[in-house]
Amino acid sequence: MKKIIFNSSLPRSGSELLQVILHQNPSIYGSVTSPLCEYVTSIKDCQNHSEVKSQPADLMKMAQLSASKEMMHGYYKAITNRPIVIDKSRQWMWNYYLLTQIIGDKPKMLCMIRDLRDVFTSMEKIWRKNSHLPIGPDNQARLQNMTVEQRIATWSHEIPVGYATERLKAAGELNQLQHVFILRYEDLTLYPDECMQKLYEYLELPYYQHDFNNIVKTVKEDDEWHGIYGNHKVAKELKPYKSDYKEVLGEGIGQKIIEGHEWFFKKFYPEALEQGAS
Repeated sequence: MKKIIFNSSLPRSGSELLQVILHQNPSIYGSVTSPLCEYVTSIKDCQNHSEVKSQPADLMKMAQLSASKEMMHGYYKAITNRPIVIDKSRQWMWNYYLLTQIIGDKPKMLCMIRDLRDVFTSMEKIWRKNSHLPIGPDNQARLQNMTVEQRIATWSHEIPVGYATERLKAAGELNQLQHVFILRYEDLTLYPDECMQKLYEYLELPYYQHDFNNIVKTVKEDDEWHGIYGNHKVAKELKPYKSDYKEVLGEGIGQKIIEGHEWFFKKFYPEALEQGAS
């Protein structure tokens, strides 16, 4: 059976970049945005059906977990011959406990994060470029008449950022993050070799020397199905990231983002709090 690892990251934080880099390893299949979590949770939801309720609960629970495990491996048996899979979905963080039940151990999970000021900057730049496109799953028409600050407030509480940060916060409160490999996008662009070596140690896999100057996406997906924020293009060369939130959002909005997500910056970007206090 394949070894399945999970990538459940924040939006606009380099999760696709990480998948493409890992896919360079001939033993690893780095998926695009995957429906696998939805398949697994749909099996769980069937537990409420009368056909299940009418049978012994313990037996049906074992059947649910067995079916989920077989389906996960069967899904990737049809897709790739590679023995290791990195399945990418933001939903996995919310379903971490379910994964422990299915796998029977602590699942290996990767989570790319990024300074939220730059996450919102990336979204605002995409919005300005694509707001004329037809309404997609994340393209709320009401954003058209909002100010930048109002759009950020909306994204902060809804899809795609709000839900993702809430999942991350909940995972921390449930002590699940101690089992998750958190990787800051900024660190990956600055220290790629060091970051990847630590990642391989976490995965308990032999290190593979990646080519950060020749990053090519070979697993394809149609971004139109993901709405205007579904831009999964990656640069061909990994270079240190330079923040531009001050130019796009303004320093005042940047400070409000910190204040509105203080728990996030305190845990993952304490230097941003120190800079704001100075």
